[in-house]
Amino acid sequence: MQSIPHHLAQHIRNVLVLSFHKGVPRVEARKYISAYEEDESRNETLLEFAKLDFNRVQLLHRQELGELFAGKLPYARDRILELYFWACSTQSEPYYALLRLMVTKYLTMVSLSDDTYDAYATMEEINALTDAFERCNISAIDQLPYYMKDLYKTFLDLFEETSNIVCKEGSVPTFGEYLHNGATSSSYGVVAAVCFVGMGKFAGIKEYEWLKANPKIANAVKIIGRLLNDIVSHEDEQKRGDCASSVECCKKE
Repeated sequence: MQSIPHHLAQHIRNVLVLSFHKGVPRVEARKYISAYEEDESRNETLLEFAKLDFNRVQLLHRQELGELFAGKLPYARDRILELYFWACSTQSEPYYALLRLMVTKYLTMVSLSDDTYDAYATMEEINALTDAFERCNISAIDQLPYYMKDLYKTFLDLFEETSNIVCKEGSVPTFGEYLHNGATSSSYGVVAAVCFVGMGKFAGIKEYEWLKANPKIANAVKIIGRLLNDIVSHEDEQKRGDCASSVECCKKE
């Protein structure tokens, strides 16, 4: 019986581990290039262009990553690389550089806030930070403890940056109101809204109004995202002493 060629066997193993439609397009492309390189019937010109394209876009992604800020909170997780890769998995094309940068920045701030609320701040400090967010004004920084000032200032700077970008594009950013706190804190709603920032003429007031209405498909994504996040991070969050997740609530019932 004739054996399967090595590159074909590797391709089959990859698919069995993670099906193609569930993978990150850029990662799947890289794996396919390696497999195609061993194919005796390969087109050398096509292969060379594929490598050049991948390396060119990867270099752009590395340059973008270098522009991103790092968290200044010693107790918080350093997730810049992870979150930027997440943004790249949604849109990797060079044209969407702004989208990737903004998504990463917002996800980073969500992560820093999550660590502050769930694992570090006291209830009194949480109330002060929440009140400051509601006021959304630099004057509110005086009521915060020292370690929260940088976090709050970075948020305000990011809001101002977003406002300047969307004003330049001619659209107004609106964030939908969500039915459940768990779905809202999943950050998927924020990501969806921020994605519009980098899409230029493809997103305007009409699209933001659609997102603000919290359509079923958007709400379903938030809920699924929250549940998947809770399942994956459940053990580590419990070790850190975080608040109860959906896993804990389900177990109790």
